[in-house]
This record gives sequence, structure tokens and C-alpha cells, in this order.
Amino acid sequence: MDCHDKIKILLVEDNDDDAYLIEDALENRYDLVRIKDGLQAYEYLMDSTKSPNVILMDYRLPSMEGLEIIRKTTAKGKDFSFIVLTVDERIETAVEAMKAGALDFLPKANGYDDLPGMIDKVYSVHKERIEKKRVEEELKTSEEKLRVLFENSFALISLRDGNAKTLWANPAWKKVFGSESEYKDDVLTNVHPDDCEKVAKSWLDLISNKPAIKISSIVIKYQMGNTQHLKALLFL
Repeated sequence: MDCHDKIKILLVEDNDDDAYLIEDALENRYDLVRIKDGLQAYEYLMDSTKSPNVILMDYRLPSMEGLEIIRKTTAKGKDFSFIVLTVDERIETAVEAMKAGALDFLPKANGYDDLPGMIDKVYSVHKERIEKKRVEEELKTSEEKLRVLFENSFALISLRDGNAKTLWANPAWKKVFGSESEYKDDVLTNVHPDDCEKVAKSWLDLISNKPAIKISSIVIKYQMGNTQHLKALLFL
């Protein structure tokens, strides 16, 4: 693995002997930074320029204990991947660590031979979480752009479910067909009787998962009773 591709590890461990054994088990496979003090570790993690991929967190530390660091960074919106290290082998301690936000737990009495595999597994979860967050943020941005586009469009746009019930309509639609309290659940309500069969067929095709069908020209009825020819495109 190239040095630039190494997984970045933050080791928070105040015991020099344990730190030596951990570094020996990792065999220079990772980009490792060690901090001995809990408060210093917390301040390090709150620095936006620092971004370790996996954090090996001792349970008991001077100044601030490991689980407190996990809880506080999580409360601040930080998304780190922790493995908790402890001399305490009780299952209750492991559960406490996982509830605090750790992804894994290693009793020191078990030794550190399995630590590289544990790090690689946690790093894989870390990457998946980062990618999921990125996709969610992109989707949110895309949805907001579409919302602004639809809200400001002169086109008449409404969103309906498979039963043709209106879920949302843009201002242009409301101006023609009325406010939300006046929406009709029937997709044919505002269509001229001469075009109802054409629109109904297109709607049935859509909810049958067939491709969107362009309706070249339909006649709609305004609230005041007058009519107008419009081009329309129905799509799911």
C-alpha cells in the first residue's frame, strides 16, 4: 500500500507498553498518530483539519475518558469510527462502548494480533458511511434545485400518487386550478370531456410502469369555466 493510501489511525493510549504492542501489531501498515491525554485527543478531533479514518480509543485516560470523548464528538456532529480498547472484559462495558458510538471493542487481554483485521473492517464501514452521507447530501441538493425550479416555473406542475391523488402542486398550477383546499383527487377533473379517454389511457399506462407518454394536445377547464388547449406530459 502506498504511503499516501494508508489508513489514517489515531491511537489514544496513555500506557507506553500497550502503545508499543499496538504499534508492533500494526507493522507500519497504517499512518499512525498517537496521543496520550484524553483532553488533547478531544481537541485534536475537534480540529477540522484532522480527519483520522479509524480511532483506537483507550477506555480510561487522563483528563477525559474515552467514552466521554466519543459522546462529545458525536454530539458536536463529528462522524468518526472508534474502536475502544480496555482492560475490562465485561460484556456490559462492551455494550456501553457500542451505545456511546464505538463500532468495535477489543479487550487488551486478548492481545492485538486481530487488530489489523478489525481496523480494516471498521474502515470499510467508515467508507460506506461517508459515501452514504455524500449521496444523501447530493440528493438533498438536487431535490432543492428541482423544488426551486418547479416553484418558479410557468408550467403547470402537480405531483400525484398512483391513485391520482394530488400530493403537491406548484404556484402556476394553483393559480389555474385553485388552492390546496380545492384540489380534486380525480386526475380527469380539470380535463375537457372530449380528452378524458386519452388522458385516462395515458395514466393507466404510467401506473403500469410503461414509459411516460406525451399527450400532444388536451383541453383543460379553468375555475371560471373557460377552456384552453395545452400540451402535456405525464410522467411518474
